[in-house]
Amino acid sequence: LFLIVSGMVKLRGAGNKYTDFETQHGMDDDLDVYEDYQTSGNIIGEIGLLNKQARSTSVSCETSVQTYYISVEDMDIAFDLFATSHLRERIWRVVAIRIATPLLLKTLAYQGWTHDKVRLRLEGSYMPTNLLDRRSFEIDQ
Repeated sequence: LFLIVSGMVKLRGAGNKYTDFETQHGMDDDLDVYEDYQTSGNIIGEIGLLNKQARSTSVSCETSVQTYYISVEDMDIAFDLFATSHLRERIWRVVAIRIATPLLLKTLAYQGWTHDKVRLRLEGSYMPTNLLDRRSFEIDQ
């Protein structure tokens, strides 16, 4: 896991398109290519950490960048030490907001919104901690 202390990085990757759970089929057979920029205070590598998988996104520096590296072993210790403060769930929330922002921008109700306005709206959202049986969520407008 990398915590960006200063600077800006560009993330670029590809993954499967999100599934439409009502039809149980992928929205498209092609890969969904994404690009995002992250600055100070953001973390990189959280999805790989949470899923215990290799990183699938390439990162390049757009400016001079300083980061802190936190090993998987240290994060596992932190998850145990801060279990009551829901550290793991808080990182999942970061992932959820990162995924939800571009998806909402593609929906009709949010097409007039800016990227920052959608992210600000999502920052005030609630994410349930028990997600094992959840397949969809409703968004109040």
